[in-house]
Amino acid sequence: MELPPDICPNGGSYVPKGAQSCSECGACNETGWADEARTQNLDLPDSSFNYDEFVAQEFSSKPQRARRFNGWIYAITVFLLVVAMSWWLVDLLSVASR
Repeated sequence: MELPPDICPNGGSYVPKGAQSCSECGACNETGWADEARTQNLDLPDSSFNYDEFVAQEFSSKPQRARRFNGWIYAITVFLLVVAMSWWLVDLLSVASR
């Protein structure tokens, strides 16, 4: 008889020592405590994952192109600040001239 895992591979809940099945989902040796089920929910990359290609893409020595919209965001922000300050200054001067 195979011992149950500490954590249920199907539901992720704690399985007490000596338990015949998971108290949350009912999994047991026949329904899901096989070796395949133990690694099924671990979110591991599948066999088609190419680690060398991943490293080359993530850590390449080529400088990545900077995003162009950052300049537009700064330009729009500065423009809005200038408009807001002008509006505030005009309002301040109109109140002072009364």
